[in-house]
Amino acid sequence: MNQYYWEIAVEFSFSDEQIALFESAARRIASLGLVRASSGNVSCRVDSSHFLISESRSWLADLTSEQVAVCRLEDCECINDKTPSIETAFHQGVLQQRGDINVVLHFQTVSTTAAACHKNGEINFNLIPEIPFYIGQIATVPFIVPGTPGLARAVVSAMKEHD
Repeated sequence: MNQYYWEIAVEFSFSDEQIALFESAARRIASLGLVRASSGNVSCRVDSSHFLISESRSWLADLTSEQVAVCRLEDCECINDKTPSIETAFHQGVLQQRGDINVVLHFQTVSTTAAACHKNGEINFNLIPEIPFYIGQIATVPFIVPGTPGLARAVVSAMKEHD
């Protein structure tokens, strides 16, 4: 049985398999080169009331069960004494507002960072036909300091109508 089960059994329980799958997904994300160093975080809805999220300062390439925070979807409260990512508020907001989304991946690639620095901010992301077909219109938000309520509000607002 998962070591966290005993700590939070009254409120929530989950299986070793759920944690193992979350860890495996985080490592796969890193192996695909989507994150550099510790620059990225991932969350996953596990039931109607809770989500898992990578711990602050963790590296997805090396994520372990000790670095997985369990948070309540209702109020974003971490219930297993971990320090979740500073971006937990927008993960929670997206999961709360979009019942059709079960996973949120936040990452910065070199190419998207370069595109975001475009002088006039007008970026045509449809460089290949697969982007509009599979991804659709890409939402953007202005630079807002990471981990702030303002960034969380902007991301959640943008995600209401974008995937």
